Amino acid sequence: DTSTGNLQHHVDKCEPKRTKQTHAMEKFAQGAGYTCDGFQFGLVKWITSASRPFIIVEDQGLTDLFKMLYA
Repeated sequence: DTSTGNLQHHVDKCEPKRTKQTHAMEKFAQGAGYTCDGFQFGLVKWITSASRPFIIVEDQGLTDLFKMLYA
């Protein structure tokens, strides 16, 4: 066995199987892309369109998600 062969075997074994749920998610997200500016704009739009208090961006759970986006 070669090291790349072992890695390919691992990838094949760990690759998620396509299901109805994954297909639905792919269809939902099709055409979506992430940019920092787009995310910031979307965040401000989300806060203002539903009259959420701006302090919501300091919520620990939400900030953890933000950190994950910037990782």
